[in-house]
Formats: sequence, C-alpha cells, structure tokens
Amino acid sequence: MATRIGNRFALTRAASVAVAEARLASRAVPGVLRSLVPIVAWGSAAIILGTVVGFAAVVLPPMGAFGLVAPLALLLLWVMPEMPLVFPRLIRKTFFVMLFINLCLPTYYMVQIPGLPWISARRLSSFALIVPFFLAVSSSSRARDEIIERLRAAPPIVICVLGFLVMAVLSVFTSKAPQESISALRADPRS
Repeated sequence: MATRIGNRFALTRAASVAVAEARLASRAVPGVLRSLVPIVAWGSAAIILGTVVGFAAVVLPPMGAFGLVAPLALLLLWVMPEMPLVFPRLIRKTFFVMLFINLCLPTYYMVQIPGLPWISARRLSSFALIVPFFLAVSSSSRARDEIIERLRAAPPIVICVLGFLVMAVLSVFTSKAPQESISALRADPRS
C-alpha cells in the first residue's frame, strides 16, 4: 500500500517535482548557454590561432609567424579599455632619446645573434618609443583626439607622408628586386 501525503501519493509528488525542476532547468539553459558561448568562442579562437601560428612557424620563415600575430595584436590594442596607461611626457622623452641615438650613433653599433635580426641601438630606441605610443593611442581617446587635431592642422604634411607610403608599397609590386624595394618601408634600411 502506498503512503499518502495529504491527498497525493509520494510517487506522484516526486514526478511533479521532477517535472517542475526540469521546467526550471530548461528556462535556465539559455542563460547558461549565453555565459558559455564566449568561453567556447575564445577557446576555439585560441585553438585555431595556435594551429595557424604553429603551422606558420614550421612552414614560413621566422618572421612570417610574427606577421600573422601582429594584426591580432593591433586588434587587441584597438579594443583596450579607456584608461591612461602612458603619460605624454614619457613619449616626448623617448622621442628625443630616439632622435639623439638615430642622429649620433652609427648603424654598426649592434649585436648579431644567428637566426635573429640585428639588435641595434637604433632599433631598441625606436622600440622604446613605439610601445608607449601604441599604448597611449589605444587606451586614451584624448590622445587620439590630439593626434587627429594636429593632423588636421597640417594637411600638406599628411598628404606627403601618405603619398610616400603608397608609392613605397606600390614600388614593391612593380620592382625587379622586391627585397630591395621593401627597404624603402623601413625607417633605416641599413640597420
């Protein structure tokens, strides 16, 4: 004989509780899926990017793998949160240090390690300027507004700089020696 709880049997009550729990769980599934979708998407992107970079590291020359990662690094810089990471004084000081080193030190002050590009004082000083500049531009709308304001104040200089870059890129495709034409895109072809 079945045990009665009120007017219902215990088995019937357990079944109704199970159905109610299943309904609650089915209502919570979209919320759980919404929180899992970004995790799955980032995990898939990391696996795909790792596969592509690993393949490129084996097939391409050493710098080719960096060429695949660089656009994604720029994308991550673009989506950084708004916060001042670098002070403008630091960029000004590193600019003058870079200018002094480029004007005063000869190009042959460098270290050469097999399999790596030359490590020169000029490249190190340029890198010390580029990193804070990119961090400032990517994390501060005020810095971006100041750059746009200064570019609007000097349209002839902007036209000349952009024209030089366009012509340097186009010369690579029309050159008999593309490796030599690419040197026009570097700041210092000898370093």
